[in-house]
Amino acid sequence: MPTIAAITTCFNRKKKTISALTSLYTSLLNTQDVNLSVYLVDDGSTDGTSEEVSKQFPTVKIIKGSGNLYWSGGMRLGFTEAMKTVHDFYLWLNDDVILNSYAIENLLKCYLRNLSISGVESVVVGALSNLDNDQVIYGGHRLVGSKFLRKNQFVYSPDEDLECDSFHGNCVLIPNNIASKVGGIDPVFIHAMGDSDYGYRCSLQGFKIFCCKEIVGRCDNDQGNYKLYSTLAQGNWKFLPLFLRLKVVTNPKNFPFKPWFIYSYRHLGWLWLLRFLRPYLLAIFPQLIRTQ
Repeated sequence: MPTIAAITTCFNRKKKTISALTSLYTSLLNTQDVNLSVYLVDDGSTDGTSEEVSKQFPTVKIIKGSGNLYWSGGMRLGFTEAMKTVHDFYLWLNDDVILNSYAIENLLKCYLRNLSISGVESVVVGALSNLDNDQVIYGGHRLVGSKFLRKNQFVYSPDEDLECDSFHGNCVLIPNNIASKVGGIDPVFIHAMGDSDYGYRCSLQGFKIFCCKEIVGRCDNDQGNYKLYSTLAQGNWKFLPLFLRLKVVTNPKNFPFKPWFIYSYRHLGWLWLLRFLRPYLLAIFPQLIRTQ
């Protein structure tokens, strides 16, 4: 019987967190012979999340955060705690994801399909659609471009499991053999980029990553960078004081200086410095932003 440790982190989203956990356990009911443990990092919620989780799901292991962990910090803490006990798989799950009834089964089937083809274990990325429609908004991505300048390209197909270089961390199944070699989420990352960096580290160590052809759930489209550029494109952006523009850009959910520097250096090609400087230049010189 395979063992899965599901890891999620939350902050003051009680209703969403309960919905995510409910969908997780519902999916488990439709999956035969799986032993599930759940690790929830509550990063200082004041809305009664921990109390409600304990009431409805008494077996969930609740880990208290400092209140300043953000996504990468919370997932790093939960992942580290889960790995203290050896599990066959580790499932990263955002607390706003509503899994389909057969999500766990489909993730495991994808893992077994590609294991039978290649003979080696691989990370499985769960494709997620928008809450309002069937558009897939989260999944895997590949590095495209030349060795000089690279960027991420979204990867998903309903017809086949597609190999990718990295992933969005909303729903990811990581075999123990890979997790034990790659380790945890790099502590340099506060909120964004920690998941993508982890995926690239898996690839750089020779492990394969596949985006599951089945859509395994739904969630909000909450990609920080896209929201940032949407904000940048608004007409009132250029009238904000410079320090406010820089504050928005360097927010932990967008492009904080040190994490973005390290991510760019590691993954964006020989001319990474150009990509690194871009968000800050757009904040300093908003007239460079192209309006839609």
